[in-house]
Amino acid sequence: MRFHTCLGLGDRENERDEDLGDGRVGQLPAGSVVMVDLTAGGLIACDTARIADVTGLADIAPEDPEPEFVSINAENEVVVTMQENNYIVVLSSAGEVLSHFSAGEVTLEGVDTEEEGALVFDQTITVPREPDSITWIDNTHFAMANEGDMDGGSRGWTIFSQDGDVVYDSGVSFEHAIISLGHYPEERSGNKGVEPESVTFDVFGGTPYVFVGAERSSIVGVYDITDPAAPELTQLLPSGIGPEGYVTIPERNLLISANEVDDAGARAHVMLFEYQEAAATYPHLTSVGMDELTGWGAISGQVMADDGTIFAVSDSFYGMQPTIFHIDVSQTPAQIVGAIRVTREGQPAQLIDMEGIALDGDGGFWIASEGRSDRLVPHAIYHVSADGAIEDYIALPNELLAVERRFGFEGITRVDDMLYVAVQRETILIYPSQALKGRI
Repeated sequence: MRFHTCLGLGDRENERDEDLGDGRVGQLPAGSVVMVDLTAGGLIACDTARIADVTGLADIAPEDPEPEFVSINAENEVVVTMQENNYIVVLSSAGEVLSHFSAGEVTLEGVDTEEEGALVFDQTITVPREPDSITWIDNTHFAMANEGDMDGGSRGWTIFSQDGDVVYDSGVSFEHAIISLGHYPEERSGNKGVEPESVTFDVFGGTPYVFVGAERSSIVGVYDITDPAAPELTQLLPSGIGPEGYVTIPERNLLISANEVDDAGARAHVMLFEYQEAAATYPHLTSVGMDELTGWGAISGQVMADDGTIFAVSDSFYGMQPTIFHIDVSQTPAQIVGAIRVTREGQPAQLIDMEGIALDGDGGFWIASEGRSDRLVPHAIYHVSADGAIEDYIALPNELLAVERRFGFEGITRVDDMLYVAVQRETILIYPSQALKGRI
């Protein structure tokens, strides 16, 4: 069984003013947890409203608790995350404190902490978890998404017992799985990486699942938690942009996500996934199986080799790490089996915007670079060796430089000894490839 896309109690956090005091806690008045009973008909019994005092518990700013999320188990016990305080509290239905403890911290090896336009996962950090959403998975254990806020965010999720014992922590495994699928948000490397914000639980087809939503990566991790100490990642589902919250309807085999991003390119929307007796349809491409963790994204031009494999280039978003990917499309999902870094004199080739690729017939490549005159990126055709070194180039002819504004070379192909290059205007250029020999 797999999930498939069908269609595209409360707390008073009293969240701090991030412009005041560098956004640090504490900032009074303190937050609290509000409890209200329901009538037999499911209505709110307003006269039962009560406030659970959770001040004086946390190690960080105990006078200013900032409750973030709550969940209620079958015994009417309430677990509360206090994100900025990096703390967890378990309350009775009467509002009494049953247990409380720090969410702790975690050491992560193999993360990217620089927003430099490259996917380099070689850093080690130690950060507090600072959990956001939380959900009971039975009456004694709960799972939480460690989004982070002021100083933390462990880029993963954790299962705790209500006594404060860590039963499971995903470490970097959740983020690394997302990296392999091309969903890693490089522009969040200096913050909280994939930023898991939402977590929910339910049982489908007799199997207990935890669903972890990575807000910045627009993906949902589906974990089989039959053994809470060893969850199994069974799927990664492509969510809408900025998944924020989830609802499960197991009697209809549905998982529903609310996706908050609403701008010119994408509208905020609700997305439905159906649990089906069928093979998974996502991902379409992955780097799982490579010798080392390989991130990818913004793939542009591609060309098929004689053996049926594909070579594709990364777009200019990764300008500090231009890469040619070797892809085996004979399997599902297609597998990235090699990553050739494009270099100039031994260093990552900068000022290059790869849009098209063609084979040179000798194991190397011809690369069409679109260029950006407003960013001093030249329009050019590059001759690249099999190991990624730029060996030669040819610039935009003077006839086109005279009328060039921004958009330039796009696709490229080779037929015998001729290169055909597409330009983003009504022009086709033809160059004899021999003419490039001996050029610098």
